[in-house]
Amino acid sequence: GLSNNLVPSPLISLINATQTVQILPYQLLVTDLVTGCADSSTLQIRVNPLPIANAGVDKIRVNCKGDSAQIGSLAIPNIDYTWSPNSFISDISASQPWVKPIANSYYILKTKDRTTNCVNYDTVNVVVQNIVLSGTAVKQDLLCFKDNSGKVRINANGGYRPYRYWTTGKVAQADSVV
Repeated sequence: GLSNNLVPSPLISLINATQTVQILPYQLLVTDLVTGCADSSTLQIRVNPLPIANAGVDKIRVNCKGDSAQIGSLAIPNIDYTWSPNSFISDISASQPWVKPIANSYYILKTKDRTTNCVNYDTVNVVVQNIVLSGTAVKQDLLCFKDNSGKVRINANGGYRPYRYWTTGKVAQADSVV
């Protein structure tokens, strides 16, 4: 619409809710309030679409060593990406950065079309769960050299089951006795 129909140079605001360029006709009428004379003109106004901004679905991040969450969506050609805040994020200009906030955080994605300079925004919430995971080991020594009587039992507490266990020189396994 028109910002103010009583000023000599009003601003025109048009919305394009599609993903294609819209050419919209806009008729302007001018009337001299003293003489009553009027004139009109029709314009074809180009309205560019907003770039797609998809920050992704909300994420849950378990606050443990090595854990992070990926946000965003696949990159679209000719679009610049900027994320804020710029803390606990792998790359503020990536379409799908990894984040590792220490508390619940909202990340705001700004996309900008390099051709039209149109911008759009989206937000994703990353919820941090402070889960403490701990592991202890109980050993049973070998009875004799080269027999298989020795064992190590790993006890895991906290976190989410199922657990996976590793020991030096062995592959990951689901059994807690190694």
